[in-house]
This record gives sequence, C-alpha cells and structure tokens, in this order.
Amino acid sequence: MSDISPGMVGWFEIGTSDIETLARFYGGLFGWTFESRSPEYTEIVAREGTRPMGGIFTPGDELSLSILARDVPGELGKIQLAGATVVTPSAAAGPPEGQGIVYARLRDPLGNPFTLYSDDRQQPLEIVEGALGGFEIGTTVVDTTKEFYFECFGWTFELDPGAPDSYYTVFSHDHRRIGGMADHGLYGKDYAMPLFRVADEQDAVERARSLGATVDSGRDDARKRLKDPQGNPFGLSIG
Repeated sequence: MSDISPGMVGWFEIGTSDIETLARFYGGLFGWTFESRSPEYTEIVAREGTRPMGGIFTPGDELSLSILARDVPGELGKIQLAGATVVTPSAAAGPPEGQGIVYARLRDPLGNPFTLYSDDRQQPLEIVEGALGGFEIGTTVVDTTKEFYFECFGWTFELDPGAPDSYYTVFSHDHRRIGGMADHGLYGKDYAMPLFRVADEQDAVERARSLGATVDSGRDDARKRLKDPQGNPFGLSIG
C-alpha cells in the first residue's frame, strides 16, 4: 500500500448518464464492484480491494482525477489565481455516507477536469489488480501545464530520457513518483487520465476491445491509452 498525502491523486470520478453501461464495461475489464451511496453517486472498489478508490456520479459526461487537499475551500482561491476554472464550488458530500468529505470540481488552464477533495476516511492506495496506479497528463503546452501543477500542488517534472518522444516523470512535493506527462506538441491533444494496474497489459487491451473500448495510441507506443465506451481516456499500469 502507498500512503496518500495532500497534493497527490488519490481518487478518480466518472460522470455519466448511463451507470449500467460503464459498470458492465469496467466490471468486465477489471472486476470492479460498485456500492451505491445515493441516487447520484456510486463508489468503486477494485476486485481484491477492501475500500473505495473512486466514484461514478450522475449526471455527467467525463472522467476526472481527484487530488487530495487539506482544506478545499481554503485552497480554491490559489488554484483559481493559477488559472483554474471552478465548475462546482466547494461543497460537502451528502450525509450519511458522505460525512467528512468536501469537494470542488474544476478545470485546469488547458481544460482538463479535476476534482479537489478532502476525506476523513482517507486510506492508503491499495496495490491490487484494477486499482488506481497513477496518472498521465497529455499536454499541448508543456510550460503552462508544469507551472500550473507546480504552483498548485508542488508537482515537479523530470524528462525521462528512456521514454519515446518528450515524456516527463511527475513527482509529488515529497519527491515520490506519482505519474507522467506526455508532450503532444501544438497539434496534439490535452487530457488527464488515470492508470489502472494490470498484470498482463496485452490481455487487458484485448479484453477492453472486446467490451467496447478503443485503443488511442500508436502500435509502437509502449504506453497504452484507451477510451471506454463513453469516450473517457484511461491507461494501464503494469504491476
């Protein structure tokens, strides 16, 4: 297990109007199970996990990373000044299951959605099949992305000389490797997607295709990027 500290991605959310389709896809691909907390929110548990690691909310139409904060309302001003747009202002999740949870939904300067949250239940990430295993940001403007996430969360970026193209390793403020960033140039695309742990990448890709996913990366690209049936991007993390 890996402890989550403020400024790290410790959760993810999928907005949808069709929970059943997404539940069939991800349940078939990763063995996720789902626990309804309200008519609008369902929590996600990995196949061998013991606690929720993400959620599905309705209505909505996209997937977002969730970044742990000490004080959501207290940090929103700084994040807005850095260039973020607030989509959903700071709010407490509804009782009884949501007691101790505060969140706000935002977009970074390049339009990627993310959630800022605090959670009294916060536990270490579980290292099991299908669990959250990191993230990747794709950017068309490297300097803007680096400056925003450094200013808001203390992330630092180190060019990975062993990776194809311009790929950066992302470190948290305490120098822990937490994700990656791909420079797609001016004519690429921007996204922020979670990576889910798998033991066999090729098997996972084939199962994803059979369940309705599309592969959104080149044949020679070692980092497999996929899209679920709703069009949400996600990736695979080995181990």
